[in-house]
Amino acid sequence: MPIELLGGIRTRRKSLVLLSFNVEDFCILSTAGVGGLGKTALAQLVFNDEKIKKEFPDSTYRLWVCVSNEDKEQFDETAILCKILELVTKVKPDNNSTKEFVQKEFQEKMRGKKYVLVLDDVWNEDREKWSRLEDFLRMGDGGSKIIVTTRSEQTAKIIDNKHVYRLDGLSQEYSHHLFEMSAFGEEKNNEYREIGEKIVRKCHRNPLAIKVIGSLLYGQDLSKRELIEKSELADISEGSDKILPILKLSYYNLAPLLKSCFSYCALFPKDFQMDNKMLISLWIAQGYVVEDVAEQYFLILMRRCFFQDVQEDRYGNIVSVKIHDLMHDVAQEVSKEEISDVSSGEINLGEKDRHVNIISDGIANLSLCSRRIRSYISRNKMTTCSLWEYLTTLRVLDLSYSDFTSLPQMIDRLLLLRYLNLGHNRSLVILPDSITKTI
Repeated sequence: MPIELLGGIRTRRKSLVLLSFNVEDFCILSTAGVGGLGKTALAQLVFNDEKIKKEFPDSTYRLWVCVSNEDKEQFDETAILCKILELVTKVKPDNNSTKEFVQKEFQEKMRGKKYVLVLDDVWNEDREKWSRLEDFLRMGDGGSKIIVTTRSEQTAKIIDNKHVYRLDGLSQEYSHHLFEMSAFGEEKNNEYREIGEKIVRKCHRNPLAIKVIGSLLYGQDLSKRELIEKSELADISEGSDKILPILKLSYYNLAPLLKSCFSYCALFPKDFQMDNKMLISLWIAQGYVVEDVAEQYFLILMRRCFFQDVQEDRYGNIVSVKIHDLMHDVAQEVSKEEISDVSSGEINLGEKDRHVNIISDGIANLSLCSRRIRSYISRNKMTTCSLWEYLTTLRVLDLSYSDFTSLPQMIDRLLLLRYLNLGHNRSLVILPDSITKTI
């Protein structure tokens, strides 16, 4: 099936592969390739194609699940079933639910239903674990279709070696075209063509690498381009998943405050749709940027390909963005000593930790070793803890979607607090008078 380049990403011709199977057949199609080739972009184009929408008219059963949050050494089929259930029922399952309860609930909701499901960025090389998940996925109607994207060739073979579509890099022609569009915009510049050709060769026709390096060089003079061309960081091994050095090169060429703004995004999980107003408010609260230039910082990061999947309102205003999985890896790596996300158990923070995001319910106790926490985000059920005693240096407190009835009077101890989010707390009855001293 030929692949064409449209606006720097791939798409397939109108005759979609999924619909070439017998309409009554359950099928799983894997798209495999190294990071940055456009596997997720291709899956999105197929998922949103009008033919797919016509074949699966009930939007409730057009499902997209990002699996990349799952540890590749701990592929958890129950956690994936929970994510699917949340999409179908619009209710997040309790993380304390037993495996048996989740499986029973999944059977009740999905048995006999025709659905199309994308499992994005799957990492699992254990055939038995995949088989257990597939047994539940097959409970749907026989005409259900599944698309899997993965960077692991072994994962694709385990899922279904007969129906694997392996993505290669762009053609040389499209690689040069994409680089010129990223580095020069609509203007042609023959003076830099030779250097551009050398840079493209080092990127081995990887579209994400080409766009990132091209955007880095946009508006730069010849000396900067020559420096990048000679840099070892700009060289990745063909056929490998070693694009990270190029992404890091782009990060290291950011101004210091822009580095802080980007690395702060590691506080959120992969595939998280970040509201741009929220993100800018968080940057301001941390003191990374002043309000007058915050929007400009956001646009710089977007132009430099640190953000993608831009959502706009009907007036063309940016509403939200995501970070590419590999860019998220970079953010985690450069901020790993300051940012912690907690999925279960007690929180034990080190002296260098400054930002914490609790991403799981059922945490009974908080053992906070650090008194210098600047961000505390918990969008799950809130439990009783000595939070206020320890976190007096907070600048960001996000307790949205938590489950509590009131805030303690001692919130007025948070003298540095600049961002407070209590939204979507249905049990919240009253705010203490002391909160006016804080805000």
